[in-house]
Amino acid sequence: MKKMILVLVGIVLVSFIYGSIFLAQTMPASAELNLGVDAKNELLEKNDWIIGELTENDPDLIDLTHKVQEIVESKDESTLKSIYVGRYINPANNTLFITVTDLDSNKLQDIIDELNPETKLKIIFKQSKYSFTQLNAAYKAIDSAADEMIKNGVPLTGCGIKGKGYIWIELEEVNSENIQSLLSFLPEYVPRDALVIRKGSKATDASLTEKHRPLVAGIQVTCQYGGPTTLQVGSLGFYGTDSSGTRGILTCAHIITNGLYDTAWQPVYGVTNNIGECLYRGTDDSDSAFIELDYYIYGAYQIHPDLSGYDYVVEYQTEYDDITEGAFVRYVGKNSSFVGTTVENKGGKMSGSFGWLSDQIWLDDPCQHGDSGGACYSQVYVGDNKYDCTAYGIVWGFDTYTYVSPIDNIESDFGTTLDLTN
Repeated sequence: MKKMILVLVGIVLVSFIYGSIFLAQTMPASAELNLGVDAKNELLEKNDWIIGELTENDPDLIDLTHKVQEIVESKDESTLKSIYVGRYINPANNTLFITVTDLDSNKLQDIIDELNPETKLKIIFKQSKYSFTQLNAAYKAIDSAADEMIKNGVPLTGCGIKGKGYIWIELEEVNSENIQSLLSFLPEYVPRDALVIRKGSKATDASLTEKHRPLVAGIQVTCQYGGPTTLQVGSLGFYGTDSSGTRGILTCAHIITNGLYDTAWQPVYGVTNNIGECLYRGTDDSDSAFIELDYYIYGAYQIHPDLSGYDYVVEYQTEYDDITEGAFVRYVGKNSSFVGTTVENKGGKMSGSFGWLSDQIWLDDPCQHGDSGGACYSQVYVGDNKYDCTAYGIVWGFDTYTYVSPIDNIESDFGTTLDLTN
């Protein structure tokens, strides 16, 4: 018993340092099979590398991830379906990762044949211990027990399956007591070595969709979309000023389809909810818009406060070159409250509402419909119930990942500098 307690304490200490807990190693680093465009009819041994040269007409990797899913789902009860786990991408290196439980290339031939890429790219098959079927059964068990766990004091804030071959579980506080309590509710068939436990924040969706003055990052906004009576709902990003001192607040461009001078309301359409009109709209290097605020509407250099009662003040803003892969960040939108995640990749091209956007940021977890325009940021606790936050960019898209336009891309599109700091 003493030994078990020491192990749990060690796990908790690791979590405080790294932000999450792997209950076991799920993907051996050496277990991967690498395929290139010329490898279609070759039977490869583990760890062989065939890498094609990239062309200027690289395929849309997001489309390829959808195609992989379609191929697997079309195979009914095939061998492929039984070994499939998930997929993810590295846009910077034009690489598609497919996670499976068996690296036998004969069993992967369906995917190799049907993808049949016309351009040069790299496909890497990574090995995971558990298939999607196994992970999904475990996830459903966790999800079905969620209400009972919360009633009994487990501070559960979310869970989900990652294409890399594990299940993530978020707790408001990660400590030995909460971990033991959580595990006590899970049936034996839930593999403990497939769980990643990390710190999350309690959802506050109701307050994010309510009227909020002053305006802060993360709350709901409604904009004109195609006409004065056609509306689109999204989220607000950072408050600030342009180079001339004009006050405004960021959101994304694709919820203000008509363009400049379209009206915005917070939280919903209504005369008393009018906050201003669109002054800038970026679609070349970002998916972003700047709403110039009416003289009687005030904003604050803050992220929407969560239920903890802390203040989240934007004291810094960062540029694309200073953002590092693997950095721990958060994002907030009207349907995703203060989600903690990591920068999965930077530098990739992403096909969005306005064609290809370069030098975007890719986060490790998908946001939700309605989060577009929300804020991506990092935070550091400085005492006195206050966090200093750094603005990273504006959320604009989702799928397997969350996509973010960096601040300097937004400034390039607007043709002005922005001061988003307190």
